[in-house]
Amino acid sequence: MARDDAGWKNVAPRIWPRSRIAASAVKRILLIAVPILLLAVIGIGLVEFDSPELGRLLLSRLGERAEMDLQADELRVSLLRGVTIRNMRGSSTGVDRDLDLEIETVRLEHRLLPLLRGEWVFDRIEIESPRIELQTSASGELFGAAAVPAALAIPDEESSEARMVISSILITDGNFVVVSDGETGLAIRGFRLELDELRLDPAASAVEGLSGHGTLVSDSIQLGDLIARDSSGPLTLQNGTLILNGHQFATELGEFEAEVLEIDPAAEPFTYRLILKGDPLHVASLLGGSGEGETGEFFLEGTGAGPEKDGLRGDGRVHLPGGEVPSSPYLALIESLLGGVPIAGERWEPADVDFEIAESTVRLLPFTIALESAQLDIEGAVDLEGPLNLDVRVGAPRAMVRVKEIPDELVDILTDERGYVSIPLVMRGTIEEPRIRPDWNELARIGRSNPGRVLESLEKGLRSLLD
Repeated sequence: MARDDAGWKNVAPRIWPRSRIAASAVKRILLIAVPILLLAVIGIGLVEFDSPELGRLLLSRLGERAEMDLQADELRVSLLRGVTIRNMRGSSTGVDRDLDLEIETVRLEHRLLPLLRGEWVFDRIEIESPRIELQTSASGELFGAAAVPAALAIPDEESSEARMVISSILITDGNFVVVSDGETGLAIRGFRLELDELRLDPAASAVEGLSGHGTLVSDSIQLGDLIARDSSGPLTLQNGTLILNGHQFATELGEFEAEVLEIDPAAEPFTYRLILKGDPLHVASLLGGSGEGETGEFFLEGTGAGPEKDGLRGDGRVHLPGGEVPSSPYLALIESLLGGVPIAGERWEPADVDFEIAESTVRLLPFTIALESAQLDIEGAVDLEGPLNLDVRVGAPRAMVRVKEIPDELVDILTDERGYVSIPLVMRGTIEEPRIRPDWNELARIGRSNPGRVLESLEKGLRSLLD
């Protein structure tokens, strides 16, 4: 390397190509700008903005699909998170039904690419605190509100690409009330419904073609006078059929499981198939009494149509556990009529009570309650609307029976060679206010079949009177 006179090295200056300088600058700018742009895009995607015009279009579209007039106080859109609707209200009027809807919050998760093309395609809908009231005079409209989410899943007729799909639904803190002819027929309160993998057969109607699966949980379900608490279990939609197999709930009578519960909401009126088991069954409550006591079991298999009691037909069995007879107003009436025959608190043998149900009436097939010192033979019918029509025959030792309404002479006629008397009784009135009396028709028949013993008893009574 050359040196100058002063001894310094001579270094030639290095010349950089202009293209390399420009590329380096661009690289530095991109390293700074890309993250900023990404953050900006994400921020824009997450930020919600209010769009009244877009809100009106979406509500009109949803309302058209669900056949309802929908309004809302607020509608906000986020490109990435979806649509949030607050304080939604809706109503629809039909020939036999009026449907009112109030929802605190609705969240719709849309697909971004269809949205950029101007199409509304939703994968999931979340509904918070809905209140649905259906007033109807037709029992078949009980599940009329179920057509709303189904309607949202129907593809548009104009274009299969522009369909509005709801593949997943979550409803929390819901209340659904059906009022029929001014009375609450069905009320589901505090329910949580989750349905996934919703699918629709385009060849079927909105309800009949819907399939999916999920769970249903509620604080209480009221059907007429029956109230079920803490109900929970799986829920399946299979081509429109609502399947609640394995659903569990509790009532004042005990804990129950719907081993089979399949409902066809598209039928007019809706139909169902039911296998219901109860274990443990609170026998004391079943007999209208109080206390714990031994628990029994319940079984019912049947089919039905509509929400009314008279729509159920089937048969079943109640297993009475034996042990100690619980207190009961019905048994107390028998005790008071017979005088000295103890029933409540006595030991009784296990027994099975077979029954049939049809036209809102439970028919009890003949069964026997065997006590330590007496026996009750019972059969008859109980109308679920209240009226009782039961025949009761009480067998007990003659020394224990004192019936004020029946002369002792007639009681003697009813006594067999073993000293055992059989008293025919009838229980009438209602479930809430039962009444009991001797079966005078049966006593008259017995008297006619034993005229000699009747005359003997009358003669004995007349002689006692003269003495």
